[in-house]
Amino acid sequence: DDLDSIFSTYDIDVVVLADSEMSQLDILKIAKICERRFIEFNLVPGQFEVLKLCLGLKTIGTQPVLGIAELPQNRVFNRLIKRCVDIVGSIVGLTVSAFPMLVMIILIKWEDPGPALFVQKRIGKNGKSFKMIKLRSMKIGSEKSDHLAQSTSREDVRVLKYGKYMRRWNIDELPQFFNVLKSDMSLVGPRPEREYHVSKLLDEIPYYQSRHSVRPGMTGWAQVNGLRGNTSLEERIRYDLHYIENWSLWLDITIQIKTLFQYKNAY
Repeated sequence: DDLDSIFSTYDIDVVVLADSEMSQLDILKIAKICERRFIEFNLVPGQFEVLKLCLGLKTIGTQPVLGIAELPQNRVFNRLIKRCVDIVGSIVGLTVSAFPMLVMIILIKWEDPGPALFVQKRIGKNGKSFKMIKLRSMKIGSEKSDHLAQSTSREDVRVLKYGKYMRRWNIDELPQFFNVLKSDMSLVGPRPEREYHVSKLLDEIPYYQSRHSVRPGMTGWAQVNGLRGNTSLEERIRYDLHYIENWSLWLDITIQIKTLFQYKNAY
């Protein structure tokens, strides 16, 4: 009600409306006052609590609507760049990691005879499932009790002796370069979760499904910030969404470099 006098007293450039409960008539009144005085008027999209940075004005027919715009890494040029980096990175990764993987395969079979590779169904982009490959770090049959916990504890008796070292230094993840090459995954992105836990977490954590709007990654923004193992899932999702909203090639490079030095809560 005092906007006119406030504008006369102070040199105002921008007005931001943050009250999502305000009536439409009051909003229009403020907008008209701002228009008359050539003051920029902005509205905080209070009805959208997720991916706010990606909100944009679009049109359906001739009707303007406010909605989630195309995510940065899903734009055509960015998608092409990220995929090229993934292909080159996965080929280099497979070449460099071939010998370490061979050594670990021998050690796994020596400690616990059986398949050295572990294949598990995970949920990827747009909620589609794929088979993720890992070096087996646990005893045969451990996956039968996998649904009992979201993450592996430090004292988990199922973990092999050499498995502890693999998990500590992310060596068990090396075969996922194959998943990246197949385009099931990316070098960087939210970590893919098991089907059982996804269906459970969808009802427990708001906006959990939004992390499936991009390809999952071998490493991610949450992981390099220590959010792995028995840490807050809500906080992990918050970091995943931050990554999705703020994606850039430089952010991917930063995460990959940090992955080489960040092992907090890895077990």
